[in-house]
Amino acid sequence: MVKINGRYGRILRVLYVHENIEEPYAHTFSLRVPGCLLSKIKWIDFTDLDWVTKRPHTTFFTYLTYFATFTTISLRQCCFRHVDAVRTIARSLPSLDALVLSSITIQSAPPALQITEQDSLPATTKLRVLRLYGSVNVDYPSGTASIECLHHSVLNALVLYQNTEELWLDTTQFFSFPHLVRFLYAFPAPRHIQLYGEPDWELPSLSPDGAVLRTPAKDITALTGIGLARVSSAFAMVFFKEFANQCPKLQELEIELVDSPSPTLQATITKVLQQSGAILRKFMYQSGNPTSSVSLQCLLAPPPLLSYSTGLETLTLDMPFALGSRSVSRIYRILLSLFSQVRSPRLKSIEIRIRLQDLDLVDLATNTDTTGSETITPFHTAISCDKFANLRALGAALRFRSRGHFTPDPSEATPLELSISAAIRSFSKIPENEPGNPSDFVVHLAQFDAS
Repeated sequence: MVKINGRYGRILRVLYVHENIEEPYAHTFSLRVPGCLLSKIKWIDFTDLDWVTKRPHTTFFTYLTYFATFTTISLRQCCFRHVDAVRTIARSLPSLDALVLSSITIQSAPPALQITEQDSLPATTKLRVLRLYGSVNVDYPSGTASIECLHHSVLNALVLYQNTEELWLDTTQFFSFPHLVRFLYAFPAPRHIQLYGEPDWELPSLSPDGAVLRTPAKDITALTGIGLARVSSAFAMVFFKEFANQCPKLQELEIELVDSPSPTLQATITKVLQQSGAILRKFMYQSGNPTSSVSLQCLLAPPPLLSYSTGLETLTLDMPFALGSRSVSRIYRILLSLFSQVRSPRLKSIEIRIRLQDLDLVDLATNTDTTGSETITPFHTAISCDKFANLRALGAALRFRSRGHFTPDPSEATPLELSISAAIRSFSKIPENEPGNPSDFVVHLAQFDAS
């Protein structure tokens, strides 16, 4: 890039550098592209670097320091001789705020050290966000020796960033639950922990007193946000048994389960909500699809109790439901209970999604027993309270989704109208069908009329 192209540097915001395996060039990137011309870029992404076979230019890191505006660097599917290369890259970017490592591997490592034996970096070293993605057992080539030793050296290097506030981690980056916990406890004051995916190791058993690990838990009560995405209810149970008492000041809690929660897990999450109380601002809860062995009576279990969250601003609930006896009546009772227990006058956005499993929506019509107007009065009362007055326009939605496909006939009542109740009939609508999403029903609470 020459100076005549400088105006492009002022337009770009993200830069992707994808290495050419046949004709490598990324090892000289910082020499070829003057950092002073990229004055607006915040994010740079390096993909497929192979610094085992092709080392970076001797002045690569010197020139990298001129990229003063870069706050995030992402290294994806990169291979290094040792982990020091990663630290040197991070150290060379003066404004670096976030480090994203996805499926990186190293060739050699020093003798493994315990995390607690490592000396931290100077207090001036600031790395606020650390994201670690990928699966150790998949990323390394088959037959690689001492994978644990190699990966431990990566983790030991990362915990040197003691000022890290946000940790976004794939569980498959760790070899056991105690290993994951030790890594989390290695950071003095994390404010947000986000964990993804099902681990490929066996979960520890809970002791009779509910403890997971016998080692004393470290105080990390600075936590303001926790997210568990695409995890099993068993993993969530083990996690909260270890960390439930560390969550007195949560402002955000997101839980996305791949299966149906147990009553014990429901009670544990309710405890976390109770501890956070009015401090909690955002709650997202998704219950996964139940296994075939789960009784229909266990489906669409009520979400954790929300009455403690009196400062809630954003609420998202996503739950599966299977057709069974008096199924629509059960949906109605749970929705009524849900709207009745919300007590936050600060609520700005609420979305409730109910996934109807393996059925055509028209089938619901044969199961409704809540069509009488006398049963709708409590529902109208619940959703017409002053606590919903701050909802943004179109900031509330009740969505029904099914795997069935149908074409609504304007001359007939819709399956939703026949199924839910006379109240929802009067203000429900079927949005225009969208490709790939033909059976999505939306009801906006702002349209509810209690008169």
